[in-house]
Amino acid sequence: RKYSVKSKSPPEVKPIPPMDYEQASVDSFDSASRAVAEMLTKPEHLDSLDQIRMKVARKKATVESQLRNAVQTQLDGVQNGLDLLKDSTLTVKDIKESMLQVEAVYKQCEELSDVMGPIKEVNRRFQQLRITNTHINNIFGVPHVVSEIRTLLEERNLLYAHQLLAELEHTRDELLVQ
Repeated sequence: RKYSVKSKSPPEVKPIPPMDYEQASVDSFDSASRAVAEMLTKPEHLDSLDQIRMKVARKKATVESQLRNAVQTQLDGVQNGLDLLKDSTLTVKDIKESMLQVEAVYKQCEELSDVMGPIKEVNRRFQQLRITNTHINNIFGVPHVVSEIRTLLEERNLLYAHQLLAELEHTRDELLVQ
């Protein structure tokens, strides 16, 4: 028997459309211009320009930090996935090698079974011969047991005579079953 591992084709990966960096740059500039315009609606807001810059710098640093963390988390996830894929590939390879070894041992067992057939037949015949020898010894011992039972009956030793008679009947039953 051949053992094989059915492999499924990997799921189709859809390509990510290319990003239009020029348009993104224009959009971010427009967004920033609107934000600055909202912050500087009155002339006195120009006095707090340094505070606004610091506030924007902190917000920018926070967003960049969050973005770095998100990218790092994604990279860690991808690395873990690749490590698991590598381990799985090695495990599948080990299983395949083990299955090949099992198949080789199975073939050896089939060959051994062919050799064991005649040995099993010799063993069966030997068992029959052993049982037959035991029965022959019991059959040749019957006249002696019968004379012993007669002697015990004449001596009125009925319990022992009954025991020998029961053993003789048991031997007869075994011979009839065989």
